[in-house]
Order: sequence, then structure tokens, then C-alpha cells
Amino acid sequence: MTSPCIAILGSGSMGVGIATHLARHGHEVLLIYPSMEQLAEVLAMARSILAGLVEAGRFAPEQVAATLARLRTSTRLKDVAGVRLLIETLPERIELKRALYAELERIVDAEAVIASDTGGLSPERLAEGMRHPGRLLIAHFRSPPHRVPLVAVVAGRQTRSEHLTYVRTLLAGTNLEVVVVPDGAADCLSPGPARSREWRAEPERPAK
Repeated sequence: MTSPCIAILGSGSMGVGIATHLARHGHEVLLIYPSMEQLAEVLAMARSILAGLVEAGRFAPEQVAATLARLRTSTRLKDVAGVRLLIETLPERIELKRALYAELERIVDAEAVIASDTGGLSPERLAEGMRHPGRLLIAHFRSPPHRVPLVAVVAGRQTRSEHLTYVRTLLAGTNLEVVVVPDGAADCLSPGPARSREWRAEPERPAK
């Protein structure tokens, strides 16, 4: 097994859904959860997700074992050293997210990208106080991420263009439709009647 290039940080089913989607498209993924109790549930949740996709005819049963093998888990934040893309799925508390970014910037390489799955916070607010604010952007997945093939990528005014291109290309390569939202307009990501037309639900695509 090669070293993961993607880490998912957070809690709850959203992070597991994102990780499982990425793993079923060939990526080695590291999931960081704050407690051993939560980690004990991760692989069971991933198995359940894959079983549902198999039952729906959207995933080949013979690929389940290989997909699960691409998922690693840890409670140690230091294990993300060397990871190129980090996706956080923390609760919508800006002080919690900023505290995580400060810790990550002491661990990861200067070229590592940090993406937030937030649906209501702007990249500019999230990046305040970061040593390398150009590394941060938003990658907001629809729920459940293993069934709805849409993700909005929002670049802040300081986000480096090469990081935006890297994330957009990587996610598009996992059979996701990537909508790049201009000008850090994160407010259009929240659900409701005012949501932009790009975020209307579309039919699921067949699995690769």
C-alpha cells in the first residue's frame, strides 16, 4: 500500500462518505478521528456504504475488499505529515476550524492544500491567521457524498491557482461534477430555494 495523498479530518458520517467515495476511485485515504470509539465505527460505516452501492448496482462486489484496504484510520494528527490534500469536515464553528488549521500548519508541508467542507463560511474568514492562507479553499460535498456526485469548490482571494487546479482535477477524476464557485461566494452553498442552479440535484452517474 502506498502512502495516502488525502486525509479526511472530522467526525460523523460525512467524512466517512467522502473517504469511501475517494477510496472506491483508487485513492489511499487516511481518516483522522478524535477517539478510538469513533474509529471503531469507521470501517463498519464504509462497509455499509459499499454494500448499499452494490445493492443498487452502482458498485462491483469484487471491488469492496480492495476499496476498504485503501482506508486507513488514526487518532494521531501527526500522521497527516506528507499528505498533499486535507479535507476537514468539522462542525460549523470557525474557532474550531481555525484551531485545527493552526495545528496542521505545524505538521504538513508548505505545499499541502487544506479544504473545508463548510457550507456557510467564506474562505477569507477561515484563512484568517494562517501562515499560508493561499493553501486554503472550500470543497463542499453534497450529502450523502457517496451517492450525489456534486462538489462545489470555492477559492478565496488568496487561494493559489495551482491549488485550485489540483483539487478540481483530483475530484473530477473521481466521477464528481465539480462546480467552481467564483469570488469566494460561499453563501450560495447553503441549501434553500435561493441555491444556484448548478446545485440542483442531478441523476446519479454509474460507478466506474
